[in-house]
Amino acid sequence: MYDRVETIGRSVIQHGKHNDRVYLMKLSASDFPGIIARIEAMAGKEGYGKIFAKLPGWTQKELILRGYKIEATVPFFYNTVDSAVFFARFIDPARGTMERKTRDRITGIIENACSLVFDDKEKFECHSNDVTLLDKTHAPALSYLYRSVFASYPFPVFDPDYVAQSMDTGTLYFGIFDGDRLVAAAGADMDLSNLNAEMTDFAVLPEYRGRRFSSVLLTAMEKEVQKRGFNVCYTIARAMQPGINIAFARGGYLFAGTLVNNTGIAGRIESMNVWYRIGF
Repeated sequence: MYDRVETIGRSVIQHGKHNDRVYLMKLSASDFPGIIARIEAMAGKEGYGKIFAKLPGWTQKELILRGYKIEATVPFFYNTVDSAVFFARFIDPARGTMERKTRDRITGIIENACSLVFDDKEKFECHSNDVTLLDKTHAPALSYLYRSVFASYPFPVFDPDYVAQSMDTGTLYFGIFDGDRLVAAAGADMDLSNLNAEMTDFAVLPEYRGRRFSSVLLTAMEKEVQKRGFNVCYTIARAMQPGINIAFARGGYLFAGTLVNNTGIAGRIESMNVWYRIGF
């Protein structure tokens, strides 16, 4: 059901039919540039529609020469020194296109979100006591929440064992409870070696939406990663969902680009928007 996460050399990739892609998630400099030919061969052999790579800026010349497109850029991503560049190569040309109405809707969502006034985070401080830093005992409740909200997901968060294991490898999960019921959650996936954190895995039960729980969770997560010495946060958010894009724009995040037809989520392949914030 889920795509596999594997190691090639010292680099980490994810690949499979769920997202219909190869994703070069973490590059070891010692593997470059040879790893690019290896993932291209894998994509061709398996018939994947897209190659997606998150790489340091110093790789840009090689990737452009090989026909890759830059979809987004986040500055100061790697230890506040080098940018992260999100590259795409579409093996299936149709994968790299969007209907005009879809593109126009995404553009409208971005423009609307960017037009909103930046929110003073103090507005959410009164809610900070409502946010709980979760631990492994909460893994079943987290998985149940994700299963309740999403028809499918790009990583196996429906499995409590995966959620618990991810806590050991650098992901902090935060939740909001109504009594004993977990009604909203999100995760901060920390890259401990490069001091950046992905704000991800936001889920709010339908009946609790409209209360700006995503913004409350985001504020709590930022405070925690800041205490741990992180200075760059980013997200890969569903491009067609106004609420999550608004939450990041209101939180002071800057738009970095759109990843076209990138991620298998909620039962289909969706485009994603990258947002980032440097400092707090």
